[in-house]
Amino acid sequence: MADTPYALPLRNRRSLLSVEALAAAAVDLLRMAQIRQIYLASDRYPVSTDEIFTAFRAGLDRPARLLPVPAGLLKEAARLAGRGEDWQGLFAEQICDSSALADDGWRQTEDPRPGLADAARDFQKSKS
Repeated sequence: MADTPYALPLRNRRSLLSVEALAAAAVDLLRMAQIRQIYLASDRYPVSTDEIFTAFRAGLDRPARLLPVPAGLLKEAARLAGRGEDWQGLFAEQICDSSALADDGWRQTEDPRPGLADAARDFQKSKS
């Protein structure tokens, strides 16, 4: 969708994790004397799906162009098309609580959006 002329505004929030932050978390875990629990890792601030699209589009040198479509209308269209579960996966918030790992000293990536724009640029270059 980010590579199309327009994208839908999806304001749900998602936790992301950059490759660099994942590697840092793995190193921190390997350095711990004893791992006491299951740790979850994510960037510090969740981003909305429309922010993800906007960052990708910025990386592709395109304007955001988000179409204001009511979520209820999209939900009903998905239900009528037999894709209600897909709608739930697309519109639901998916937030990871990585506070336990951060409390043990891991430093999270502050803002994942620049990395998303870089990923879109790299993808575009790979297509050329």
